[in-house]
Amino acid sequence: MKIKKILTILIALLAACIFIFFGFKNIDKKNINHNAISKTTSQERATNSTTTKGENTTVNKSTTQNIYVKIINALVVQNTIHVGNIINGASSGDCKLSAIKDNNEIVLSTSKVILDGNNYDCGIFNVPIIKLSSSGQWTIKLTVDSGGDLVSDSEVLDVNL
Repeated sequence: MKIKKILTILIALLAACIFIFFGFKNIDKKNINHNAISKTTSQERATNSTTTKGENTTVNKSTTQNIYVKIINALVVQNTIHVGNIINGASSGDCKLSAIKDNNEIVLSTSKVILDGNNYDCGIFNVPIIKLSSSGQWTIKLTVDSGGDLVSDSEVLDVNL
């Protein structure tokens, strides 16, 4: 009787562990903060359109694959522009970080899409603010090109040189 109780508890614990392990594994790969990431539908992507949703802009060439890029933080710390990001729907591609002010765009840095833990991103960008030409409000834009699909996100930063 006691052995039956112990076996029942062990089986329940094992089932709970399996559920937690596989449940969180699927969440990491399939549901990377979809509420914070602007989505583009397959129909929008197939029409070679430009879609603006908030500050997130998606430019598509011709595909039905959904790719999302999100700047998760953009700030100036000790004369350095720090930009963190996350990507869903792309496991390879090129990344370009640029700054835009008064219709002038400055490329700050480039990188590749990489696997960072369980998520894909462009790596963390740390760029000296001296690369900018003046103080003021700058739009920091991250563009990802994955197989000809261009997606981007942007944030506005106040910069004091």
